[in-house]
Amino acid sequence: MDPLSYFVTPVLADVGRSAAYTINERANHMSEYDVEDTSLDLYAAVRNGYLQRRQTSIEDDLRDRKQTWSSIYVLDDRE
Repeated sequence: MDPLSYFVTPVLADVGRSAAYTINERANHMSEYDVEDTSLDLYAAVRNGYLQRRQTSIEDDLRDRKQTWSSIYVLDDRE
């Protein structure tokens, strides 16, 4: 969304600048990813974390759906 890039820089230079910015941001936030220091296999650790987060999300959605359906069923019984 840099308006200067529309007039001054070519598209490939703009893409390169964006890539450099993204790489720099990741490097600046590497301390947030302490998994690398505690894990022998970084890929396996990240995959495991993703799968745990996904499983929790699925369980939360199932619980919410069950509560919604049970409240609808109770409302229908009262009528």
